[in-house]
Amino acid sequence: MAELDIAGLLREHLGVTPGRIRLPGPPVAYDEVRVAENVSPLLAMRWIAQTWAKYGNGRDFYPTKLEKILRYSEAMRSGEWEYRPEGDPISITDGIVTGGRHRLHAILLSHTTQKMNVLYRTKKES
Repeated sequence: MAELDIAGLLREHLGVTPGRIRLPGPPVAYDEVRVAENVSPLLAMRWIAQTWAKYGNGRDFYPTKLEKILRYSEAMRSGEWEYRPEGDPISITDGIVTGGRHRLHAILLSHTTQKMNVLYRTKKES
């Protein structure tokens, strides 16, 4: 199975250097906001870059399936991709992608802006 080299792309185009992978700590309470948002390729790249910079290329932590990305990308490019209000959101927790990475990569590859549900999660103030 082919694997998308996000690490190489980010290093080449943005000069981003990966950090070290950090294991999650104890459970944390979060504030959540769910919105419908137009996700552009630039925004998708920013979220991917932030995640990659924090966790490195993360082959174990952050695997991607090229076939899935290509399928999504083709649907987006051809106009077959549909926004579903009840659909699974792209999850961004403290600026890090925790769900929806294949859709974000597909937006990059298709060079299209797509309406998506986005769930922003931030740590609650103590």
